Amino acid sequence: MSFIIKEPEFINLKNSVRFKLVESDGLEKIAEFKVPESRERGVNKYWDYILDNFDIDKMRDDFNKKVDIHRREEQHRAQKIRADAERRRLQHLFDQKATVFRLPFVKSASNDVKAAIRRAPTHEILIFLTNELTRAFIKENNMTFNDYMDYIDDLEYEQQQNPSA
Repeated sequence: MSFIIKEPEFINLKNSVRFKLVESDGLEKIAEFKVPESRERGVNKYWDYILDNFDIDKMRDDFNKKVDIHRREEQHRAQKIRADAERRRLQHLFDQKATVFRLPFVKSASNDVKAAIRRAPTHEILIFLTNELTRAFIKENNMTFNDYMDYIDDLEYEQQQNPSA
């Protein structure tokens, strides 16, 4: 033979083989071929060489191990992405709750109301609670929506003037 094959491995669902091909002049290159459908001898000289010199079952096991490792790595990556997204969601929810607690009518609300705001597990529930508190505040103070927006603007202005408050 005028070549040597090193490190053959199955790729593409075991239908193809990748290997290092060392030719008679010492030139080494990576090569691939499609495994003969019948998996019989005499169809491909490289396949014949691999059948004669390598353990096909070990090659299959190695391929399956690589697939399992890749699958576990993908699952780990997906789990990390989900965990990061959940962490960002919870951080955003926490920030929104902090904003709600800066409203004077929430600061002066009952412990029950404050506990409900702290327990709100989603933005939607936090918004619902905040809306109910805002409506009650507007009604109690005989405000219009524009009056309320002016009130909020005044609060923001005061916060900018006195950030430590």
